[in-house]
Amino acid sequence: MSTVGCFNSICTRNVKHVRLIKNCYPKKEGEKGPRSSELSYLTFYASSRPAKLTKVGRYLDHKIQREISKGQKQYIEVSLAILKALIQSCHHDLNLFSKWIIRILNRTLDTRDSHLVELSEDTFVTFCHYHDGSTLGLDPVFRSDFEILLGKFAYFCNYTNEEQDKALRMQYIGHRALQAEVTSSALHGSDFITQLDIILPALLETLLTSGEADLSETSTSTQSDLNSRMVEVLASQTSSIFFSKSNGTAVRMALNLLYQFTEEKNQWWPPDRVLSVIELILDSVQPQYRYLLISETMQRLQVSSSSDRNYLTSAHASQIAILNTILNDTKAPLVGVSVLEVLNTLFTMLLEMLQNAHFRSEPPADQNDTQALYEFTIHDGILHSLAGLAAQNYYQNQLDDMMGYFVAKLCTNTTLEQIDGLPIQKYRQVVLLCLDQIVSTAQSVSVLRDNASERGSTSSRLDTNISMGSWTTAIPLLTDKTRETRIHFARLLAHYLEATSPSSSVANSEEPLHLLTQHNDILFVNTLHHTIVEWVQDSDFTAADARAICVLLYLLTCRFGIDATVKSNSLLFKLQVMVRTNAVKDVVRQRAIAAAIVEWFTMIADFYHISSLGEYMSGIRDERIQANAWPSFPLNGAIIMIPDEVPYPSSDLQNQSPVQSFVDRDIVVEMLTSQVRLRDSHDRHGLELESKLYAEWGTEAFASSECSLRIRTSQDLKDNKPKLASPLQNPELKEPIEKKETIKVENLKEALAGTKLQPPPPPPPSQQQQQQQHPHQKVESSNSSASGSDSVPSDTAAGRGDGAHSRRSSTVSQHKADINTLLNTLHLNQDAQRGPLKEKFVGLTELLFRGVELYEQQDPQAFWDAYLILPVNVPAFIKVVQSTPEEQLLRARHNISKFFEACLDRLHPSTEASMAAADQTRQQHAMQLLSCLMRQLFLKKRLTHFNIIQMIASGLDRADEVFSRLARTVGHLLEKPSTRSDALLLAISLVTGNDNVNQNNLNGYFMQNDLSNILVEVIVDEASTIEDLRNVVMLWGLLENYNKYEIKNPYTTRLARCKNSIAFEKLYRMCLTTLDDMTSQYIHLKDDSETLTQSVVSYMASWFSGPSISKKTIANMDSSEAAANLPPYHSALLLVLYDVLTSNPHYTTIMLQLCAQDTANDNSKSTLIGALLSYASYLFEHNRNPRAFIYTRLMLTTILNMTENPSIMNYMIKEESKEYVRLCRQRPTPLPAIKKPRSLFCLTLDVVLIFLKHNIKKKLDIVTYSLAFSCIHRVLLCLKNRKIRLEYHWTEMWPIITATLHFIATHISDLELRNEFDMLVSTMMDVINLCASHGEAFLSDTLSYDTLYYEIIRASEDINTLATYVSRTTVKKAGPDRSPALSPSDFTNVKLICNHFNPILDEWQTNHKASFHTPEKVIANLSPLMNAAVIKDNYSTLELKPVPKADQHTPYNEISGEMGFFRQVLRTATTDYIGHVADMLATRASPIPSGPF
Repeated sequence: MSTVGCFNSICTRNVKHVRLIKNCYPKKEGEKGPRSSELSYLTFYASSRPAKLTKVGRYLDHKIQREISKGQKQYIEVSLAILKALIQSCHHDLNLFSKWIIRILNRTLDTRDSHLVELSEDTFVTFCHYHDGSTLGLDPVFRSDFEILLGKFAYFCNYTNEEQDKALRMQYIGHRALQAEVTSSALHGSDFITQLDIILPALLETLLTSGEADLSETSTSTQSDLNSRMVEVLASQTSSIFFSKSNGTAVRMALNLLYQFTEEKNQWWPPDRVLSVIELILDSVQPQYRYLLISETMQRLQVSSSSDRNYLTSAHASQIAILNTILNDTKAPLVGVSVLEVLNTLFTMLLEMLQNAHFRSEPPADQNDTQALYEFTIHDGILHSLAGLAAQNYYQNQLDDMMGYFVAKLCTNTTLEQIDGLPIQKYRQVVLLCLDQIVSTAQSVSVLRDNASERGSTSSRLDTNISMGSWTTAIPLLTDKTRETRIHFARLLAHYLEATSPSSSVANSEEPLHLLTQHNDILFVNTLHHTIVEWVQDSDFTAADARAICVLLYLLTCRFGIDATVKSNSLLFKLQVMVRTNAVKDVVRQRAIAAAIVEWFTMIADFYHISSLGEYMSGIRDERIQANAWPSFPLNGAIIMIPDEVPYPSSDLQNQSPVQSFVDRDIVVEMLTSQVRLRDSHDRHGLELESKLYAEWGTEAFASSECSLRIRTSQDLKDNKPKLASPLQNPELKEPIEKKETIKVENLKEALAGTKLQPPPPPPPSQQQQQQQHPHQKVESSNSSASGSDSVPSDTAAGRGDGAHSRRSSTVSQHKADINTLLNTLHLNQDAQRGPLKEKFVGLTELLFRGVELYEQQDPQAFWDAYLILPVNVPAFIKVVQSTPEEQLLRARHNISKFFEACLDRLHPSTEASMAAADQTRQQHAMQLLSCLMRQLFLKKRLTHFNIIQMIASGLDRADEVFSRLARTVGHLLEKPSTRSDALLLAISLVTGNDNVNQNNLNGYFMQNDLSNILVEVIVDEASTIEDLRNVVMLWGLLENYNKYEIKNPYTTRLARCKNSIAFEKLYRMCLTTLDDMTSQYIHLKDDSETLTQSVVSYMASWFSGPSISKKTIANMDSSEAAANLPPYHSALLLVLYDVLTSNPHYTTIMLQLCAQDTANDNSKSTLIGALLSYASYLFEHNRNPRAFIYTRLMLTTILNMTENPSIMNYMIKEESKEYVRLCRQRPTPLPAIKKPRSLFCLTLDVVLIFLKHNIKKKLDIVTYSLAFSCIHRVLLCLKNRKIRLEYHWTEMWPIITATLHFIATHISDLELRNEFDMLVSTMMDVINLCASHGEAFLSDTLSYDTLYYEIIRASEDINTLATYVSRTTVKKAGPDRSPALSPSDFTNVKLICNHFNPILDEWQTNHKASFHTPEKVIANLSPLMNAAVIKDNYSTLELKPVPKADQHTPYNEISGEMGFFRQVLRTATTDYIGHVADMLATRASPIPSGPF
């Protein structure tokens, strides 16, 4: 009886695993739990014989089902305990019985027994800890059972029952189970969307509908004192874990679910709960994905706004509150947010919401008025969102851009009454409110300006990203006809000037500071002055306007110092002249303007501490008061307090007393010039200052005093501009091609003799004389010798069947005889005129490309049949096309078109099923000739793609038909094993073009005719050879990289979504073999595995070996010629490997499974990861040419993506992943040679260190070195997060890193000029900071930690050099991957280490009476043990600061920073592989008959 039969009939008495399971159950009454000794035996048996796990799981499922039906609760508990023990002991083979685990848990949950449910949850938690989700995409039944189980736990999360304790207990169980799944790597498997739909609604139900608003508490608790608050905290923890592990796509999907759930449950208002959830997400999500909260919220807000024109809804109010919360969270900067896009959207929404409402700046008194509450939340929320956007500096000149946006929105020159549906006054008030928010927020940000040193010792309270030029176009708003608008703008402008004004040290400076030097600043001041002249003549000029002028001019002096004082002085005396000459008509206005002038000079006197000027102005004020010519309203007071409207008092309106006493300019100028601190150092007597103060406003003398910094061109560069070369012209336009007479059999001899064709050149005179003396001597040849083996075979000789013979007419044999005659005559003519005979194939090919229409016979098909049956001489064919100039090819385009059409016809004959041997030969020859023809045409530099398409397709009107047919035909040929190899070479030749795949227009036809499914079938087909696999994979890689950033490429999509495990397994094996082959080519240069003894023996043997024994050549590894032909051409496949690793998670899963299988029984067996690292080590040591440079950077990029892949890192952590990998040692390296299985972490670090060691040079490749340090950082970060102490030779790693640091510091003058230098320093310091701050988490011993500190102290001078560079650089840009910018804080800890230990070493030097004078020398001469002691003894007093930047990373993103590089990789890979294809075409050509024909 079979085992299955035994289980079906429950006849299991003789099966060992059944007996072992039964022995685990209690035998005596009162015993609880499984018997420990028997359980240990069972787990040992299962772990040592993994193949039995499936049977064990099946039997346990059957047993629990029977126990549930009998109600044997005690036995069920024992069964669950056994199951949990099996999971823990056999977790490496969990996939073998995971299906039965899920079935068992589904059964126990259905009992609804709280104790069994709790045990089931505990078992599920253990299961999730080890489950990686790899089987979810392979077994649909298991996936369905798993999703059902998750659904049951999700149901428990919001379980309700009359018994409150039971309900809380079930809710706690459900949330614990969901948290276990969220922490598991199985969540992000193939069914992520389904799991998300199950898990997230359950969490949101707890957090939104039944939870409290405050989710900040994160403490955990046990079930002994359960309450609803603990359940909510557990749900918030689960949500936080989920978002912290999610990528961008997952975050976007989760946010959509959140908003849908909130909409369905109507949980928008009050917004406290949803805001708490958003804050939780914002704190949890990875920094690079935070911007998605903004984009998704705004998108949903726009969609809901377009569908519902009623903006005063709870959804709108809550969504605006969400934006306000996100944008004002200073602890979570939004990396990657589009500032102007967000700004425009917020402002547009504000305008739309004010169409039928007024701006509400205060909350309603009645809190029950929901509409008013919504209105206040929306209006105030948008304004505060703008403020939050301005509060954080996302890029340089951000505030300037924001100000420029709103200043443009003021529309100062418009005559429209309405803008965007709002009256112009209301519209401008809204814009001014937004501007006020930005300026106020910027003022509150307490940051030091980088350019403060350029203005002496001044400092400012506002970042100078808001430039004066942003305001210039808005200044005419001061003359707006609406008083409220111009006063509001004046207040805002005064607010800005006061915020950007330097400190009081400007007034107290011993010498004047000339701050008005920039062109934009001068333009701003001039525009403001001209506007003031117009402003004072406005008939609606009020007291508020006068006070605004006084304050603005005073703030100009505060902002620009003496320069603004001089210019304003001239302006004010101009205004005084206007008052005296009655240019200002109204007496009340005259008194206000004259009083404003006096008040301005009074404030200037206080500013510069000129008491005499102040007393003079007080006297003028008293005179006017006595003459009743002083206004009754005040013009002094607080700087910013400019009321919207200060009406003239009635007493002023009734008073018509004119101003009689004016300010004397001579007295003012004398008082100002007498102040030494207002004069420049060279202006000893104040004459220059006096001339400026006397300059009349608006005159040439006044304009000449301006000084600005502008950029001017030194010469006219028109003649130096590059010019385009004229393109190749069609020869038809220059010289018409005369009509050639058709060559037939009848006139063939005449044609070959040259009577009808071009006459041959005359022979030299000596030969003519010889021919005249011996006219009878001519070259003779017989027809029999010419009609030998190269004659056209008959159908019978070719093996053609009767069915194929019926396709032709009865005259075909006669035509073939004519063609044979033609060929024979050709050889006679060649013997007569050209000396040596040529092959028939070569002779006909030459005539075809000369334009001779040989096929114009009575049956052209017979000619092409005869031509294509001839043996193909690929080198000769290539030589013919290469030697034919482009003009001749255009003349012969009719022949080339017929040639192409004939080959295409024979690629896909109509009767494929009964194809004869001769037709198969023609088909093979047609593929070879088309491959060579297309390749050689593409290589013609003066032939464009337009010329080639026109030449081959006989015009552009037939191009789509011809090339679409060709693409489909190639697909059919790929499906047949007999034609697959040649078809692959043809396809690659077509796709590569002139080595620039992206510029090859023919690839568009392969996009229209998708062959990706055929390519997968070719990979899966067992008939495909290893070379076919390489070719088809490379073809797929070329097609999927074709303009993949610009178009929707079906091959890219198919590569990312492919789930064919067989294809991926064959791809894995092919890549493994290819990497091993390429590595062996490097080893052939020098066998770096020889021991010293073997080397000596080999050397001595070479002395005594005879001539018959070949001596081994030892390559000079420092010579560039040693590896000139390396890397091998198969390195082009690395591009495809990178693409599939980064785009298809399923391939990663298959790859890791195969790696685990390969190392399961023999860890010395190479895996793909090990082979990749081995080849990388050889490639890095031989990076001596441009090709090697390209592949080196590609390899480091691949390794970086591997170290950022959680699945691969989880595999590397496992003990079973250890393997022996041969690393390159052909050059001296400080790394020890370890010939035993090692952790992949160690191997990865070794490979990257090999790169750092052997690629340092003066023209340092900064980007590649940044990639190398990023790889080290990702490995160390993983070790730190997992708390893995790695046994590694750390003491050899630190000197390599500090040596690189020293090189960079030494060559900083050259390197700092390059754009990527900051990124290199930042990544290097991230590695050093991570090791220095968290080294105890992953370093294997204290000596490694102490040695790190020793090397940091030795590098003190280099560290200070880089720190000085960072501190003196004003602008720090984020890297192309949006990583945090380099900052001085990156050097804080290393400086602390150096500053802490250097005095201690100085003291040691004094105590030991050492003769060395510097700490570096002392450290260098100490023994390693003594160094360790000094550092170790004083480490406890060292206090380091946290470096958050080193604890995180921005994932690598190919778009858009690396797009240019990957285009270069594609170009290099194409050039390499098409060269290999050309070699294969030559070897696949038919054998050439020997001897003359």
